[in-house]
Amino acid sequence: MSNPFAEFSSLFPVFLLQSQSVISLIYDTDQTIIAHNPLFAEHLLFGKSAVGKQLNDFLMPESKGALTTLQADQDRQCKLLFKAIEKQPLPFECHIFCRKPQSLIIGEKLMLSNDAILQKMGSLNNEMVNLARELQQKNRDLKEANATIRTLTGILPICSFCKGIRDDKGYWARLEEFMSKETDVEFSHSVCPDCMKKHYPDLV
Repeated sequence: MSNPFAEFSSLFPVFLLQSQSVISLIYDTDQTIIAHNPLFAEHLLFGKSAVGKQLNDFLMPESKGALTTLQADQDRQCKLLFKAIEKQPLPFECHIFCRKPQSLIIGEKLMLSNDAILQKMGSLNNEMVNLARELQQKNRDLKEANATIRTLTGILPICSFCKGIRDDKGYWARLEEFMSKETDVEFSHSVCPDCMKKHYPDLV
């Protein structure tokens, strides 16, 4: 089987086509990918082959026009946006060599510009500030919640007859008094159905 890169070997050394710093691929007149280097697959397909697939399927809409307007024996340098594995598209500074019926693309991944880096840093800083504010608010809410919660633990001595409760100092108090003192609970008195029958049979 003939090497699809052979037609361009006089122009581009083999090390470029096998580079780990630039992508390279060859496509035919109907934009079917004929061959590509490993880096192209690594960036866009988790290392899987893209041979036989349409190049347009890997390009963002704004980059597709750069390929359709090329004529035979025409070269072009342009930025192409590729659909990436990640959420953000990958920008490559590409050189397209059109040699009908095949064309070659060699592209170097663009680094973020200083403005883009500053913009991302500003965005991250704003997110950090917002997260810090949310955390402070949650801490305040938690402190307020803890301030209103009082937990009773251990064993409470309670009288078997009058149901009075002995506190830590040895004093006896009615259940209502003890709970009102130790917690924020307030009591309202009523009569249960059984006691109503026992103490107020006429009303029942």
